[in-house]
Amino acid sequence: RRLWRWVVAPASDTLVCNSRFTARALEAHGVPRRRIRLVENTLPPDRWTRLAAIEPRPVRGRVLFVGQT
Repeated sequence: RRLWRWVVAPASDTLVCNSRFTARALEAHGVPRRRIRLVENTLPPDRWTRLAAIEPRPVRGRVLFVGQT
């Protein structure tokens, strides 16, 4: 808990979770809700065609993955 609250969260602008469970766990560990974003593991099929039409844009910054692969 201390690691997430005092090390990972302060070093990150946003923490991205792939489940509501993980988002709630981070919040329980003291990470402010405003810094937590939820990205579901999948999209509805109708969204794929709309996403294909969007031009990707470069994003500056860093990405840190913490978890199991």
